[in-house]
Amino acid sequence: MQRDSEEGLEGLYYGLKFTSKEQEQSDDDSYTVAFEDHADANNFCFLLKSFFEDLGSFSAYAVPMPIQELNEEIISRAKKVVVVKKRQLQLYAGQPLADVEMHLRSIIEQDQIAP
Repeated sequence: MQRDSEEGLEGLYYGLKFTSKEQEQSDDDSYTVAFEDHADANNFCFLLKSFFEDLGSFSAYAVPMPIQELNEEIISRAKKVVVVKKRQLQLYAGQPLADVEMHLRSIIEQDQIAP
């Protein structure tokens, strides 16, 4: 998705916002997951909600994130960020979360190898 701005076209990514009472405040293995495609972000949230439905305190939402804000997160290194391109994750209803997690780890490893 793109929108006009004074500086030209600016991309819009969708980050995920999680809330859980059990959530760790700092975890070296945690990443911010940013999706280029809103539908992919929503599908991922649905899979997470389905997997964690027994935790009454868990929720996941796709949150619009301007590309400038995403770049600031990456540059500041405050959080590790993985960007999932449109249809890079093949998501479907009933898919085991472990399969999605394995594919996300593969994307992260590819990003770490890339210059």
